[in-house]
Amino acid sequence: MNITIIQAVCFILFIAFTLLMYQMKIRRNDVDNDIFFISSIVLFGFTIATFRNYIFSQYLQLTYPLNTFLFIPSDRFNDFFSMLKVSSGSNPYGVGEKIGSSYFPVANSIMYIMNQIGSKYVSLMLLYVLFALVMGLFIKTMFGKKLTFENIPAFIIITFTTYPFLFNLDRGNIDMVVFMFLIGFFYFNDKGKTFLSILFLALAISMKLYPGVFLILLLKEKKYKEIAIVIVLSALLTLGSLLTFSGTMAENIQALLRNLGGFNQDFNSFYGLQHNLSLYGVVRVITFIMMTLIDGQVTHGVFAHAIPWYTLAVLVLFIAISAYILFSEQTKWKNITILTIVMLIFPNVSFDYRLIFLFIPLVYFFREGTDSKYRNLYLLLFSLLLIPHNYIYLYWDISTGVLIYPALMVMIIGLIFFEKIRKKSPLPPIQTN
Repeated sequence: MNITIIQAVCFILFIAFTLLMYQMKIRRNDVDNDIFFISSIVLFGFTIATFRNYIFSQYLQLTYPLNTFLFIPSDRFNDFFSMLKVSSGSNPYGVGEKIGSSYFPVANSIMYIMNQIGSKYVSLMLLYVLFALVMGLFIKTMFGKKLTFENIPAFIIITFTTYPFLFNLDRGNIDMVVFMFLIGFFYFNDKGKTFLSILFLALAISMKLYPGVFLILLLKEKKYKEIAIVIVLSALLTLGSLLTFSGTMAENIQALLRNLGGFNQDFNSFYGLQHNLSLYGVVRVITFIMMTLIDGQVTHGVFAHAIPWYTLAVLVLFIAISAYILFSEQTKWKNITILTIVMLIFPNVSFDYRLIFLFIPLVYFFREGTDSKYRNLYLLLFSLLLIPHNYIYLYWDISTGVLIYPALMVMIIGLIFFEKIRKKSPLPPIQTN
């Protein structure tokens, strides 16, 4: 009962604070007030979550998951350390063995290079410094040409106390590198430096496939040659990495496919649902809840053959969304937002550290979204995506966050579609006598 009361009080306090800040925000629409609004939501969300975890751990003597909004404390940094270990030699996929990496070849090559530093902690700190530096410089553009003494606190809050940033530090996941490469793509694309921009996009795609959604932006701009170069560069980078691994290329590809199959199988039940923001995770959670309510128990393995059907469904949705971007939506920040959200929620497994990619559309929203009628609502939804939402644990360490984050992102896409429809079909004027 004590746990429920504390959780309820913290949730009510956060909702009350958010409503108050939103009402204040409506009265003032300027960039400085936007910054103040988002930093206030982030700071209060971080503070209330930390306070709740402190009470649970120090006074109620509770352990994981109630003592943190992050992952298991004993497993901290292990996304980085485990990948560093598996990439230490020339056999990351475990050719001839039972276990190995499930990452693309270039990701393993980057980790192999980081291994040469010698100390895993020095390697991790180097990654953190680069990540924080790139992220800080990118977010700084939200504040104009230079930071002032008055907005430095807001800059620090937005950059270093958000849930996505902290979760990335907690896991040490290589998505931080993918994030930096994508920042490079957008930065140099805006500067008109085509080769550098497509090089960074190719690096991101060759590490993990999902950044390929941003090829739609190049397609919309009719940059067909650049698309071809990205594809060729990605292929060459992948092949180049494969050639450095022991075993034949065919053996490494087979081992990678084996590891990916094992990964999907492992994350097809309760395991992997914690801190998951995929639509597939939402489907699984809702199904498990319905099973519990109807049958009183969960039938494990019920999703064993569902991934191909889910993949087909999201592929159809992606085609439809791509068509909307190519032929209908002309606002750049909205297209970047839609593609980023698709990149996050469509994969069958997508963890909370990927929320860091939402800073890309957020920055473009600050640059270009001043004319939107629903600016304040967009700002609220973006802000809510930057804080912990582990209010209630549905099962073990599976919290309400697995439902809230995808719902918020779907709401953003829905609002973009709604705004487009309203512009095309304005309400008729009210007739007066």
